[in-house]
Amino acid sequence: MALDFPSTSGQATDGSFKHTVGSKQWSWDGTSWNLVTNASNYAHPDHTGDVTSNADGATTIADDKVEEKHINAGGTVGPDKVLVYDSNEATNWKWGDQSSGATYTIEALLSPGIQLLDDGNAGADNRIFFESGTGVSVVRTSTAPHNIEFKSSFTTVINKTTTYNLQATDIGKTIKITSPGGGVNLQLGIPDLSSSLSFGDEVRILNGAADSIDVTTSATTLHWCQSATAGGNGGYSTGNREIHGYALITLTYKGNNEWNIHGDGVY
Repeated sequence: MALDFPSTSGQATDGSFKHTVGSKQWSWDGTSWNLVTNASNYAHPDHTGDVTSNADGATTIADDKVEEKHINAGGTVGPDKVLVYDSNEATNWKWGDQSSGATYTIEALLSPGIQLLDDGNAGADNRIFFESGTGVSVVRTSTAPHNIEFKSSFTTVINKTTTYNLQATDIGKTIKITSPGGGVNLQLGIPDLSSSLSFGDEVRILNGAADSIDVTTSATTLHWCQSATAGGNGGYSTGNREIHGYALITLTYKGNNEWNIHGDGVY
């Protein structure tokens, strides 16, 4: 708008002659009108709506007001799209596909075994096959990196008709030792297998005849625990043992070349 100043003829030129227009004050210096200092301070109004402020304070975007159209990102916005950080984009952000997550199903195979299905797809590395007629147990090894091992569950029977020394490959199996009869007591030797075994490894021994099997332990320590009976207290002992005819017993490796023998028919 135009300013209509009064006549300055005969007025003071030291700035004391003033004129007010609206909220602004002007002073005359003998040559020109000057806006008086602080006379035009602007009072910033408060803002409301999507962007708010209080006087000259910082402006703030209100919650839930920014829409995807306001975001400077690569890619194309659309259904099931999410904002993804990508340093290759000019703005470091892009619209990417949203993963729906994978679903997994365990499915039996025609050949004994199972496979893990990932959204319906089974890779070769997702399959575990079992030998026909054998069970499987999962064993966590006692040494790093704590692998999961699959071992047969005592369904393989290896028949021996002579004295036999236990082997590391017998772990997880049932060893049947059958005397030819006539009072011939066979022997089961337990050598030092500590370099090949882990805590908890087990083997079963089945006596296939009426004659006893002598368990010799010259190279290892064998613990036998006995329950209390009417004739005495329970306890344990070490040393050689015998397995009664037709008994089924279990040998459990304890570590440090030590075993535990347990089951009915041990004496």
